[in-house]
Amino acid sequence: MMRSFVYVVVLFLILSACEGREEVGDERGDMSLLEKDLETIIITEVETFNERVPDSTVAIDDQEDIETIQSIIGKGQSSRQPSISDVVDPDYEFEFGKLNYYVWLSESGGSFQDQRDNDHIYPLYKVESQEMLEIVKEALNE
Repeated sequence: MMRSFVYVVVLFLILSACEGREEVGDERGDMSLLEKDLETIIITEVETFNERVPDSTVAIDDQEDIETIQSIIGKGQSSRQPSISDVVDPDYEFEFGKLNYYVWLSESGGSFQDQRDNDHIYPLYKVESQEMLEIVKEALNE
């Protein structure tokens, strides 16, 4: 009797875990930037998570730049890692239609975070970060 109860509890936990993963996948299913036709990416320079640099919002509408950023962010979504609770303020905010990301960029690497999911962060390789930083600096006339 006790053994049957344990099996039922273990089975319930396994099914619950699987169900939870499906919900996360469904929730994040609309996030694949690789499948979206974007005409514009809005970039804003950020002071803190809650404060934007005045007059720093620009729209990128060059299709090659859009596709580059879209590809880097879209592919980067497969490298999801847990986020630390005390994160340094981001450098930029990227808006892809209804999807918003905090973005950290430097010459040595970077990362991004979906604003709807503060529990995870997505690292960028040095080359990807440099490529995105070049596009952003050009757009912001820096």
